[in-house]
Amino acid sequence: MTTHTLPDGTVIHTEHDYPPIPIRSWDWSAHLDDYDGAPDAGWQPVGHGRTEDEAIADLLRQVEEYDDGYEADEAADFRREEHGR
Repeated sequence: MTTHTLPDGTVIHTEHDYPPIPIRSWDWSAHLDDYDGAPDAGWQPVGHGRTEDEAIADLLRQVEEYDDGYEADEAADFRREEHGR
């Protein structure tokens, strides 16, 4: 396992999994530092890719999509409160 620290302080761990299948798009995985894999732990993204960089990019894309959805939900809640709904 390799640890990467991004400029914003985000810590990502990567691992070369190399599963015994002919498809190479799952060779690398990446997860955030607080990942524990427990089913009851809530949202815990895992990125996958042919290379370490692809796995990290997949993980960061998932985080960005989640953050965008969270911000949209907060904005909708604010609009509902603002209009007394």
